[in-house]
Amino acid sequence: METSPNNGASWQIINGTSGSSNGQFVPFTWGDVADGAADSRFRFRFISNASQVFDGVYLDNIRIVCVAGRPSATTDYQFFQGLMWQGSLDCCSP
Repeated sequence: METSPNNGASWQIINGTSGSSNGQFVPFTWGDVADGAADSRFRFRFISNASQVFDGVYLDNIRIVCVAGRPSATTDYQFFQGLMWQGSLDCCSP
């Protein structure tokens, strides 16, 4: 996972993994992204090589927890490349 404090102008790796999980699901807690900062972004990246022909990566049960108040699902999130939000948010009250 990568995070950007400046609207995507630069990115910093928070955490990641490499190698095989031997077909097992592996839970990760990928760290903090600046909360309450309008220019804060995060993204998932997947890089592979041409020698592997297996499935790449599955992301499931992603949970976003905010501590600076409840966000508005209609104004606080942007979707890129046709992605749609199909999850739920668990946020703290201010």
